[in-house]
Amino acid sequence: MSSKPFAVVILAAGKGKRMGIKEQKACIPVGGKPMIVHVLSAAFALRPATTIVVVGHDADTLRDAVRSHIKDTLQFVHQKEQLGTGHALLTAHPLLSKFYGDILVLYADIPLIGTNTLKNLLSTHQRKNAIVTILTAHLHDPHGYGRIKRDAQGYVSSIVEEKDATEAEKKIREINSGIYCFRANKLWEALPLITNNNAQREYYLTDVIPLLAENGEKIHSVASRNSRELLGINTNEQLEEARKILSDKYRMSPFDESSKYDIVRV
Repeated sequence: MSSKPFAVVILAAGKGKRMGIKEQKACIPVGGKPMIVHVLSAAFALRPATTIVVVGHDADTLRDAVRSHIKDTLQFVHQKEQLGTGHALLTAHPLLSKFYGDILVLYADIPLIGTNTLKNLLSTHQRKNAIVTILTAHLHDPHGYGRIKRDAQGYVSSIVEEKDATEAEKKIREINSGIYCFRANKLWEALPLITNNNAQREYYLTDVIPLLAENGEKIHSVASRNSRELLGINTNEQLEEARKILSDKYRMSPFDESSKYDIVRV
């Protein structure tokens, strides 16, 4: 599909603490398949040059589940300690150190994400020759989500989490999906510079954005037309909602501004 080579990295090392489960969250069936299989299917339809899955908790179960459904070639890398999304992505660097295309970052627990949405994100990123392009959405009620902040030129300058947002920032309706396209060399330059100076002591991928912006890079974005595609499975209620949507033969309703599900963050 893409005129330029790109890789896909799927972050799948999370434990699903908020759901109170013991099994591998990414292996929970949705629409008759483990949820990660839906994500992989959407990604493989774009024909990436390479696909990597970052595993952690119960890694062998996840590998077996994927291999029983997916015949396409992919690689696994193990995140021994779950230290945040930024750290998870960095564990894939050894497999991509000589890759000079773009990197599409996805999550294992977003089973509703569509190939067309990813295709639009990737094609926009490459058409604009961007350093990074973020998939966003506009919600009527953005409570709980990271907000997209922009500079005077309209480019993304940073992502502010709900707990850190001022009252003015909480009024921003454009939210971060956590799905990105990065130019590989710029990603690997910036990612080691982020810190874990936060309450959770984790390395967050969102912290790469202000680092790049402060370095003069233009941060682009693409808005999803269907916010339900960005539903991350963090609670049992979200799991049931995803199952309900997929049981209707994958028919999704038009863009719904009232949707306000938690977007997955590790």
